[in-house]
Amino acid sequence: LTWLTAGDEKLVTTWLEPEAGGQWQQQEQLSCQKKLTAAIFDGDGRIVFADRFGDVCRWSGDVGEAELLSSHFAIVTALALSPCQRFLVVGDNHERVRVSCYPEAAEIRSFCFGHLMQITAVACEKDGLLSASADGTLRLWNLDGEEQKCWTLDAPISCLSYENGTAVLGLEAPQGQVIQLKVETSEVDTLISEAPQAVKMQPDGSLLWVDRRGHLHIPDAKGWSEVSPGEDLAPALVILSKNA
Repeated sequence: LTWLTAGDEKLVTTWLEPEAGGQWQQQEQLSCQKKLTAAIFDGDGRIVFADRFGDVCRWSGDVGEAELLSSHFAIVTALALSPCQRFLVVGDNHERVRVSCYPEAAEIRSFCFGHLMQITAVACEKDGLLSASADGTLRLWNLDGEEQKCWTLDAPISCLSYENGTAVLGLEAPQGQVIQLKVETSEVDTLISEAPQAVKMQPDGSLLWVDRRGHLHIPDAKGWSEVSPGEDLAPALVILSKNA
């Protein structure tokens, strides 16, 4: 398994997940000119990332240069790809969510308007997308930019992961917790009483999360095992993505 990190250190780094008791191994690294705000793997294992100046790029993970996909007149704060890999979803600090074709990101399919503060996270499902915001709302949209549902929470949302009808959300103060929300029934459960930097829900339902110190927590028989892929993670990590 390969993990991806990026952040204020201006580096896109891939890590090889260790076996039990082993050490994290850095695989490849790309140095960028600007601080990074979001990064994901696409379906072919290439890395799509964004920086604070609004550029969205793609990197194959070798020694080559990154390819510019699109530029935005705002800070890009979140990225996601649709399950079919045909659409790229981009959230920004101007309360907008943009759905573009992928990799022809200059071709725009729709915008999603409705949030009152910056977008903090986006995630895709089969027929639509979810967007989370510092305004404390989680919204469900179709790919044509039509809002389907909205949930209002008691705190700004910092991060989001989605699998199989369940959204896992990181909430900022005063709650400072990780919650689980069933999209169909709106049922909410508290999972962790601590504010995370990043969350990642696995297809099997298990949860991985990164705390404010930049340490990755993985589930084990006793609850949570705390690991950290090297000093480069703390505390500037802004994303957590895995490529199986």
